[in-house]
Amino acid sequence: MDSFIDLFMVSPTVLVVLFFVAILAGFIDSLAGGGGLLTVPALMAAGLPPAQALATNKLQACGGSLSASLYFIRRKVVNLADQKLNIVMTFIGSTGGALLVQHVQSDILRQILPILIIGIGLYFSADAKIRRGRSPASLVRPAVRAYRRRLRGFL
Repeated sequence: MDSFIDLFMVSPTVLVVLFFVAILAGFIDSLAGGGGLLTVPALMAAGLPPAQALATNKLQACGGSLSASLYFIRRKVVNLADQKLNIVMTFIGSTGGALLVQHVQSDILRQILPILIIGIGLYFSADAKIRRGRSPASLVRPAVRAYRRRLRGFL
């Protein structure tokens, strides 16, 4: 509860910086995903504990994911029935990540998160290079795709 009250003690400058980081992260998410690579470090730099920074990032990411999903489902680019396994695996990964982060001490998370963020950034960079010029269906088998969803949900 103290950190919730402390949120109102944050300087206006920090709030303005967080606002612009969120705008930039949303823009990046809309293009390629990965906006959390900006928001998590910014939230932690503003003083939020790691677990709360991750939770805040996941909450804002859910809005973007829901919006994008609805867009593609409505235009019949994605068949929802074909995505059942991916949805289940994402839920399992998200639940596992949420449970794990609650049991890891904040100091350990502060040490691990920068390494994970750099690793995820490299993954997104390599993934984008691999995808250029190929159709999405030819890139990854369904089982590997399900594993990736679970891993992304976990992180």
